[in-house]
Amino acid sequence: MITSVAYTEGTKGQGNRSNADDTKYHRFKLDGTYVDSMIVQGGGHGSSFGAHLVDGVPEIWTLSTNTAGGNISLGRFKWVPNAVVNQGNGVEVIAEMPVLDGHWFRRIACDFEQGWVLSVMASGPVEVLRVDDLLAGKWNPIYSFKIQQFGFNPVASTEPNFNTMQSNDIYFPYMFINSGDANKKDPRILSCINVVTESEVFHRENLIETFGDKWVENYFEPETIGYYHDKEGPYVLQGFAMLTTEHDVNYLHRTLFKTRLNVRDDSGDKKNYIDKDTSGEEENVA
Repeated sequence: MITSVAYTEGTKGQGNRSNADDTKYHRFKLDGTYVDSMIVQGGGHGSSFGAHLVDGVPEIWTLSTNTAGGNISLGRFKWVPNAVVNQGNGVEVIAEMPVLDGHWFRRIACDFEQGWVLSVMASGPVEVLRVDDLLAGKWNPIYSFKIQQFGFNPVASTEPNFNTMQSNDIYFPYMFINSGDANKKDPRILSCINVVTESEVFHRENLIETFGDKWVENYFEPETIGYYHDKEGPYVLQGFAMLTTEHDVNYLHRTLFKTRLNVRDDSGDKKNYIDKDTSGEEENVA
């Protein structure tokens, strides 16, 4: 299991810190035992990323900048225990990312099984791209829309009725969203959206009592979201930052919860998913 956090130790431009926003990745065994870490200079705040095994070694796809914060790209790197990597030194640039509406930061998720990459910007734009196009150096979204279409309001926390966008994942044609802040400023929402039909499959609020009765109510922050499936069917893993209080001392926990998904098809239709955006041509989609 691999997690990521913003790397903020020390001073920018000194030691292992670059002049950009850096990321630290940690690797754990499934029982929670720590294994090792990596520092990715220019890796951004740390959030969603794609990972798969290549020749038995984890390969990670994520946002990447150079050590000065420029050359905004989709990058990939192979796991090297305790290494410090950056563009040109362990991080390979796959494709450059365009700026949209003056924003550049993207959260990346990957469905390597079916060949898709999801990009979500904090300001709302969602783009779904083919792995093959990206490997050819092309940033060519096949599907694109804005998260605002589904009632989310991803704006600054100074605005009323906002949503704190946290992490995303994709299992084509579905994208998953984990949103919400630590201190109840906005609801903690788990959402699933069909990126082809631009329709919301489900939308539920994560309530702290769902996860047991030992947690402190005023601190409950959604973090990661991941889709998986096994012999018993699909499920999501959701990560949260949560507090317990023991003898007047607060303890921070990084938790991971598993939720099974019940899949149904009331219509009986079979959807033929196509390889391009057909906005305005819906009558041609079976």
